[in-house]
Amino acid sequence: MAKNWFFLSTIAFGVGFSLSFLGSRDIRNSLVTGSISVPATLLAAAVVDRLQRKQADRTLAPLRTQVQSLEDRKTELSQSLSVAAASHSTLQTESTQLQTQIVERQSQKEALAQELGTLTGQRHQLGAQLSDLQTQIQDLETRETELNHSLST
Repeated sequence: MAKNWFFLSTIAFGVGFSLSFLGSRDIRNSLVTGSISVPATLLAAAVVDRLQRKQADRTLAPLRTQVQSLEDRKTELSQSLSVAAASHSTLQTESTQLQTQIVERQSQKEALAQELGTLTGQRHQLGAQLSDLQTQIQDLETRETELNHSLST
């Protein structure tokens, strides 16, 4: 920055001195004019710099507000993402547990179906045995009747 001010001062002095010298051909007067042009130019540059900074601040203020707003939004989204990730993890765990329960229930269902099949088979077998026994009872009753009848004769 100091280089710029020095460079600007040198140019201002050179231009002021040169124009004054060309017009009057008086070195002393030209040196005074060149010396006066240096602070005038530096003052003008300072004013322009200040105005540019104010304009930059006016331009940057809404942008800074917008950046802050975006950073706040980023923080909110990050927190929401953390909550969503935790929910997803919980749901994944619950899903795994439910799938395990489904497999267990299917195994129980198959075991019950197999047991039901076995019991149905036993029922049919018992029904057949009952039928055989009833037939045997009827045969025995018929024989008893025949024997009673033959003994009575």
